[in-house]
Amino acid sequence: MSDIKQLLFRFASFPATKKHQPEPEPKKRLFSEKWLQDVQWLEANDERTEMRCKICRSHPHLADKTGVFYKGSKNFNHPLFDKHEKSKEHMNVVQAIANKQASREELSSCPLSRWREKLNEEQRQALCNIFLLAFHKAKHTRPMSSYSEDISLLKRLGVKGWKHQ
Repeated sequence: MSDIKQLLFRFASFPATKKHQPEPEPKKRLFSEKWLQDVQWLEANDERTEMRCKICRSHPHLADKTGVFYKGSKNFNHPLFDKHEKSKEHMNVVQAIANKQASREELSSCPLSRWREKLNEEQRQALCNIFLLAFHKAKHTRPMSSYSEDISLLKRLGVKGWKHQ
């Protein structure tokens, strides 16, 4: 038994070899400012300790709120960008933004939209009041034949913007 103790003592007194040394911790990657230029949807906090997708965060009703780039990621790994960019949730948000932009462009090319842009605030309010009155009549199945009488009443009540006689 004393031989075993001597062997143990002998191995314990040697300095640790490469095999027995603890593994060094891998270096932590730092945030690269270049990523902000390369990846349009990427944003980072002021301390550059966390990064997020500004597109998904600006549309929370469409985005995956459990996603890494919605909550914020501290894993500074460039391949994750591609994975998020190709994710179904991110693509849905991007598509919704594109659809919204296309419908705005389509609406702005309509004659009514161009005409509405030329109105001043008083004229817009008057137009809104006219549509509200027409809506009220339709909702309560009132005849449109009394429309001009209703406008006269609104004028007497002080509702501004009525030019109809």
